[in-house]
Amino acid sequence: WYDIQDHAIPWTDGRLVKLSIAIDITDRKQNEVQLRQANLELHRFKTTLDLTLDSVFMFDADTLNFFYVNQGAVNQLGYTQEKLLDMNVLDLNPEDFSGQDYSQAMMTLLVENIHKPAITFETVHQHNSGTLIPVEVFAQYIQLSEQLKYFIAIARDITERKQIEKERTALIEFQQIVARLSTRFINLKMAEIELEIE
Repeated sequence: WYDIQDHAIPWTDGRLVKLSIAIDITDRKQNEVQLRQANLELHRFKTTLDLTLDSVFMFDADTLNFFYVNQGAVNQLGYTQEKLLDMNVLDLNPEDFSGQDYSQAMMTLLVENIHKPAITFETVHQHNSGTLIPVEVFAQYIQLSEQLKYFIAIARDITERKQIEKERTALIEFQQIVARLSTRFINLKMAEIELEIE
């Protein structure tokens, strides 16, 4: 690739002479192509994250302030992306919630990063409307340099799972009650039969 610049220069005899300067811009063009490809890949990656149904949060390790939230987080929590970017991870919890789950998980990741680079835990997020959303959070600590360290967290709404677990627990309790009543009924019937035999 060459960038050619033409200039008309008056010559000593009064004629105009064409002066052409050719500059090799191959490196610049190759860099532009690489930059376009990198931007395309970045756009594809961000679009994929935004289309993920789970909430994806990236936040500073020191301040816990978000610097990226995906569309899944916007949909799950009912806040605008701008509002979420003004929040930190502890703001997602209900007001009467201590944030112990997050604080403990983040400390575990910071202290045990070599042995445990990621952690999964359950907690509760509060929707903009006030509704509580049980979530399972997968969190990972990432340190690219001394200055660049952050967390990525993926939160999955487990409301349906919790409801199924609650129904399952109720069914097991009901089965246990039925089993105890059946045993008592059988014991009473046996006692009646023994009385009739005597």
